[in-house]
Amino acid sequence: MALSGEPLTRLLVTLPFGAKAPAPHPALTRRPPPRGGRLSSACDRSDIPSPLAGEGQGGGRPKAGSEARRSKARAPRRLLATLAAFGWLLCAGAQAQDPQRVDLELVLLADASRSIDDAELMFQRSGYAAAITDPLVLSAIAGGAGQRIAITYVEWADQASQDVVVPWSVIDGTASAEHFAKALMAAPRNAFGPNAIGQALAAGHALIASNDIEGDRKVIDFSGDSAYSFGGIPIEVARSAALADDIVINGLAILCGGDCGGRPVDYDLEAAFAALIVGGPGHFVLTADRGESFAEAVRKKLLLEIAGLTPPQLARRPGEGPRARPD
Repeated sequence: MALSGEPLTRLLVTLPFGAKAPAPHPALTRRPPPRGGRLSSACDRSDIPSPLAGEGQGGGRPKAGSEARRSKARAPRRLLATLAAFGWLLCAGAQAQDPQRVDLELVLLADASRSIDDAELMFQRSGYAAAITDPLVLSAIAGGAGQRIAITYVEWADQASQDVVVPWSVIDGTASAEHFAKALMAAPRNAFGPNAIGQALAAGHALIASNDIEGDRKVIDFSGDSAYSFGGIPIEVARSAALADDIVINGLAILCGGDCGGRPVDYDLEAAFAALIVGGPGHFVLTADRGESFAEAVRKKLLLEIAGLTPPQLARRPGEGPRARPD
């Protein structure tokens, strides 16, 4: 069941110097609009200036609703202060309703920066599509108190480019999981540019703060092949705001496996994620390369997040599959 969602913002494609553009996947053939997109939301107005593009301010006060909805619709003060400092006033839940109850609110933030070509982007999507429809993952969802979770898939790149590929959807069985997976594989690519990690975390935070869902747990699941950030909200500012609002941030560090595409990582990416990006009770970092271990890492990560578990710390061994580093 999809609850909301248009792409937050879009940006023109930027290819590395000298790179040859690959033949596009059929889902990626729609060209993105010019820089300076618009934020589409559940507000009464059709559009407000895009906060992620830094175009100014939009607003909207929530209507009356249940106490739980009023608390969420006001949007956390820390988030508003963070976003207002960067020209972003969130239009949060102007059409307030009693929230849907779920076991988990999960934002999947997937890397779509300029280091990720179209083939790699579709490879990532296929890993998530396979994981959300996996029988073990569906069994984990069915084992929760409410037997349902809410999930949204966002591709992030530069500060003006965080795209909601699949809006908030309630997963409560095979049919809803397959619908989510199909939508994920069919959507065009609309996120481009260099890394803006703090902006991605703030977008995930805003999506949780402004939805019509109330989860027992709230998680931002960040994946990427770098811990460098260029522009936008600083990582620490966005991270601190999310953690202060009881949102856990987990990470999937994508290592340079096989053909690195000219992007070798010369530092400990897992350690950088642990130090700079993830946080909250029971947070963890998994690692995977761009090969077969990626799909397995995504499945393992979803199982842990749905069950609310912390993985054991595993020893590092050359050639070993997904590893976890809880703090």
